[in-house]
Amino acid sequence: AAESSRMLFAIAGVEYEDFRFPIEFVDGRPESPQFKEAIEDGSFTRNMGRLPVLETEGVQLGHSKAIERFLAKRFQMLGDSEIEAARIDAVCEHVRDIKDAFQVIRSMKAEEEKKVAVVKWYDSELPGSLAKLESCLGGDEHAVGTRLSLADICIFMLLTEFFENVEKCASAFKDLKRLSQIVEHVKSLDAVKGWIEKRPDTMF
Repeated sequence: AAESSRMLFAIAGVEYEDFRFPIEFVDGRPESPQFKEAIEDGSFTRNMGRLPVLETEGVQLGHSKAIERFLAKRFQMLGDSEIEAARIDAVCEHVRDIKDAFQVIRSMKAEEEKKVAVVKWYDSELPGSLAKLESCLGGDEHAVGTRLSLADICIFMLLTEFFENVEKCASAFKDLKRLSQIVEHVKSLDAVKGWIEKRPDTMF
């Protein structure tokens, strides 16, 4: 949930403390005693006892999407006008709608039903949703306006890191010019390449 914010920090070239609670697996389930202690002592009360949180200027900010918008505004990646900011926000919400739709499939308990749903998702539902997303975008290299914004980062994260089946996902947008150009542009940034190469391999 915090990776988009880490990507924003990397692109902006701003240093920060990237603290991650250690996770261990018990009976196949992830657990973090340190995180549990932090919840119990009220460390994350302002975020309803959840992560991620961003601590800045003595204030704790919660919820991944709020953090992303805060950083995007601070790093001048939220457009050049109120209209552009609203359009960027809309694209990010469209991306979240696509993620939420697939999360329903991920949470299915019946394995056979889930297998059928996954096939349908990659074969028709995802391509259809991405075609609609493409129609909402502006220029070629950027989702909104003439420079990099939070919308580009959200699209990049969706299409390169959110889905388990990377090949099927790539196939779903290979004929969509704007989405493809956005992914290639963000991927080509030195800051992005550097962060992907050095970032820790953790669950969250």
